[in-house]
Amino acid sequence: PGLALMLLGALLAAPVVAGPFTVAGLTLDYHTLILGAMLIMVGYQAVTVSIAARIYALTEEIGPPAPHFQKLFGLFTLERGLVAGLALVAAGALTIAALTVLALTRGFEPEATGQTIRALVVGATCVVLGTQTALMSFFYSMLGIRTR
Repeated sequence: PGLALMLLGALLAAPVVAGPFTVAGLTLDYHTLILGAMLIMVGYQAVTVSIAARIYALTEEIGPPAPHFQKLFGLFTLERGLVAGLALVAAGALTIAALTVLALTRGFEPEATGQTIRALVVGATCVVLGTQTALMSFFYSMLGIRTR
């Protein structure tokens, strides 16, 4: 379900990241982008929790281990998770910082919202996903201590 939510969110958000998108006479805009971002974040949360549950089941030997999951778990390290998470946070924070500088140099013009809201939603989504990745990396690492 988490991956399906993320995919649906990406399919909704992607066409409107650059601007309004019309399909079958219906114009999709900011609201669709925000909805898509929310679905991506909720789906990602579901995926990260399911991974934690799998790690717990693996460490406690609950049920048969999934071979593909053991391979993925072998590739995961706390450091890799932190680097990926911090890279997402940095990308989002830089986007938000650039928008802040733009707003400060141009003044906070209401008409500029149409030009900045899309980048702000993408930047904020990156910060949320990156933070979630970094925090869950610590949790995964703690859950998997017995298996290493």
